[in-house]
Amino acid sequence: MGPHGWGFGGGWGKRGEWTALWILVMVAEGPVHGYEILTRLREMGMPLNPGTLYRTLRALESEGLVESHWVMGGGPPRRLYRLTARGWNHLRELKGLLREQKRVLEEVVERIEKLE
Repeated sequence: MGPHGWGFGGGWGKRGEWTALWILVMVAEGPVHGYEILTRLREMGMPLNPGTLYRTLRALESEGLVESHWVMGGGPPRRLYRLTARGWNHLRELKGLLREQKRVLEEVVERIEKLE
């Protein structure tokens, strides 16, 4: 497993790893409520169980990648999530790993296409 328990060092493939990445990206795009993340994921064709989302957000928070605070007013209290400095550094690190994975995947696809 990688430094944050998602297997980042050993490659990608598990759905939970991609889900955690998408959640990090959505939080990085600006402070966001959990319901907004669920809605965006659903719009992308990636429906997610709310329990899974909030477990993942808690895990990201315990890793120090995300922080949250309660917002009151205009309806029921809701938690607002934002990326920490550590989260930004982690996301940059993941970007490098993803670029390498993309290169490898493109090469595999190219080789498969040559076989057809």
